[in-house]
Amino acid sequence: MGYSGVTSRHRTLFFLVTLAIATLWAGRSGAENAVRFTDTTAQAGERFSVGIVIANDVILGGAFIPFRWSSADLRFDSVIFVTDRFHGDVVASRTATDRTHRTSGILLSTSLDPGEQAWIPVGEGPVARLHFTVSQDATDQIAFVDSVQAPLGSGQFVQFTTYDGGTLLLPDVYAGAITIGHPAAVTMQVSPAAMSFRGEVGGLDPPGQRLSISSSSQDFFSWSAQWTNSWLSVLPPEGKAPAQPQVTVDLFVLPEGRYEDTIVLESRHAVNSPVRIPIVLTVDTAGFRPPVDLGFALFQNYPNPFVTYHDPETEIRYYLKEAKSVQIRIYNAVGQLVRVLLSGHVAAGERSLIWDGRDESGVVVPSGRYFCRMTTSTGAITRPMIVIK
Repeated sequence: MGYSGVTSRHRTLFFLVTLAIATLWAGRSGAENAVRFTDTTAQAGERFSVGIVIANDVILGGAFIPFRWSSADLRFDSVIFVTDRFHGDVVASRTATDRTHRTSGILLSTSLDPGEQAWIPVGEGPVARLHFTVSQDATDQIAFVDSVQAPLGSGQFVQFTTYDGGTLLLPDVYAGAITIGHPAAVTMQVSPAAMSFRGEVGGLDPPGQRLSISSSSQDFFSWSAQWTNSWLSVLPPEGKAPAQPQVTVDLFVLPEGRYEDTIVLESRHAVNSPVRIPIVLTVDTAGFRPPVDLGFALFQNYPNPFVTYHDPETEIRYYLKEAKSVQIRIYNAVGQLVRVLLSGHVAAGERSLIWDGRDESGVVVPSGRYFCRMTTSTGAITRPMIVIK
């Protein structure tokens, strides 16, 4: 793509200025990075299309969007790319289709040569339309087109690549619903209807509990969870049904008392959304507990104080007498969770972690007093930390 009346040097300068402006705009946009498959309706024997919309708050050099469809009554035919979303000669192609597993994908890529002036600018809009045909004998149903994700067994993720090719973004993905005929309304089925937890001041966190989320429809049912207080968490906080997310509470720095919150489960596909799950946590006065061998140790971090602009990392060492599940988390002075450094099963022995002074969002934390807390099935140990920004 050339520009008449200007030299190659001018074209390069124009590109760099345009890229800089777009980058500044990206920092101001606040848009989420996401892939959305559009909803649609169809009848038996009909041909229809599903749109793929991407939203990005940084300039992209490419995107890989694998997808699958839930119903054997659907046949994927073709893809048409919407080039209005691209700047320059973005290369668009379709990946191989596996009809047995009902999977396929699209690939968007640009050259890293600035002279070609091709990228996907910041914003939101359609990039492709997927064409399907419904079988003649299809029953009334709600089918879904969704991303192919590793937890579903494929080992492939939706991926955004930034223009410089350095950072790989994993965007949020929203399934598209295909209403075929006149199916019954989809409802979200959740159990239990309420949850209660009990613990002691300074004691172990009570065992987590599982929520069961399913639907009156097929798989691919999308849901998300929201709550208010930092002592409550749902992992994962979103997903596809059927699912059993873990609900846990954290007693750290909580005084004696009764605490209440509500988990709000939402799905744009369910007529009964949102579903609310009341949560009650009761913290009792600690009773007498004789000292015990916890079977693990948490050592003081080094350096401490931790100067983020001078020493961008601090080391946290810990020891396990035997293999067990471990959580190591960072809290601020008022007990709010700042960062989860470790959550999982760890082998016996001495190990270390590095904290870069950032919270879960990647933002450097303010100066102040923080706590590193290590929790296992046998107890918890907390070490104070000082951060200087």
